[in-house]
Amino acid sequence: GTLGIKTVIKEDKNCAAYKSINGAAEVLPQIFSCEMDIADETTYGTLTYEDIKDYDMIVFKPADWGKTGTTEATVALFTYILHGGNILALNTGLNVGNCQELKLLFTSRFKAEAPYTEVDFIPTNAELAAGVETVTVRDIPMMFNMYIFKQTNILMNIKFGNTTYPAAWAHPWSKGKVACLAAGLNGENLKAFEGLLKNIRSWFMA
Repeated sequence: GTLGIKTVIKEDKNCAAYKSINGAAEVLPQIFSCEMDIADETTYGTLTYEDIKDYDMIVFKPADWGKTGTTEATVALFTYILHGGNILALNTGLNVGNCQELKLLFTSRFKAEAPYTEVDFIPTNAELAAGVETVTVRDIPMMFNMYIFKQTNILMNIKFGNTTYPAAWAHPWSKGKVACLAAGLNGENLKAFEGLLKNIRSWFMA
């Protein structure tokens, strides 16, 4: 059957080309072979659990949740996970400002953005990264400090200078599952992570 996905994506046609996130809405349905419902930043603030409870997966990629996210939508997402939902958080979606609930779900705290550059995303020895090779893309790497959460499985790392940061990670949370990828600011780059994203979807649906 068709996999139903609810997305939270800001569609901003005025973004500079290298920061474009418009491609995500076109690339993700191709990767997952599914139909996709899209909520842009003018509507996702009103999300309720009832709106999203029947979706198999939510792709979370707002441009600036710290400024535009709402308490109601945060509660909806947290409740969705508690009841067995699946959330895939991409790039800008991981920078949630001071929203402690989503920081807990994503087990991460935003640290900084590196300059727009070519960077390697290196798979680690993890089941969900099986068959995935090093990915090199031009992007703005998002750097995070991880909270202490023993069930978090680091799937890929970014090496930036002499420092390594987690680039992709996944974990169960209550009855649900969460996966995070600190890449894909430009939606076209998501094609480079197709193998990893398909592994994550299979894990969600297992």
